[in-house]
Parts: sequence; C-alpha cells; structure tokens
Amino acid sequence: MRFNRITLADLSEGLRNLDLCFTHVVYLEAIRFALESGVGSRGSAMVLDKNGELLHRKLGDEWRFVPEDPAFREKILETVAKPDGKVENRWVSPRPLPQTETWFETEWAAFREGKIYTD
Repeated sequence: MRFNRITLADLSEGLRNLDLCFTHVVYLEAIRFALESGVGSRGSAMVLDKNGELLHRKLGDEWRFVPEDPAFREKILETVAKPDGKVENRWVSPRPLPQTETWFETEWAAFREGKIYTD
C-alpha cells in the first residue's frame, strides 16, 4: 500500500473542514436547544408538528406548524462552544439600545476622519 505525502495545503484543508464540521455541530445544538425550549416558529424558522396549526387551507397536513411563543420575543439565544468541545446554550435578555442623538453616517464619517475613537 502506497501513501501520498501530505502537503501543507492538505493540512490546511483538513483543518478548515474540521472547523466547518464543528461549526455545524454548534449551530445544530443551538437549534435543538431552541426547539426543546418551546420557542416555536419565528423569524425564518418554521417548526413543523403534525398536531400544530394548519399553515394554509390549500396545503396538506404535513404543513402544520407550532406557532411562536411570544415569551421569547424579548430573549436572545446565547450559544457558547467551550474548550472541552461542549456547547452551552441559554436565553438572555438583550442589552438596551444606547439612547443617542447621533446618526451612523455622521459618526462613521467622524471616525474615518480621525475625530473620534483615535486612541
């Protein structure tokens, strides 16, 4: 049996794929946690359930869904991948938006001109 030599490009590609797989696991864990929390359908996520509400009268029963639980509207799902490979999820309240009279465009221009945040 003959083996080809592993190149730096091969190692780089392997690490990239390992990172992509780990990222997939973290996202799937976050989705699992949200579903188990009972968040229901929200945003671009539709949670299908044979006992749920019918999406539209012209669609079949396979399109029954769990409606959104409004209690989660003021929550953000925080997901952290720990060094040991475990994934932790929790619902947190969002930080309040800063109250300011500035506009992004004027602040961005001032930043680019070195007038603010120039430490």
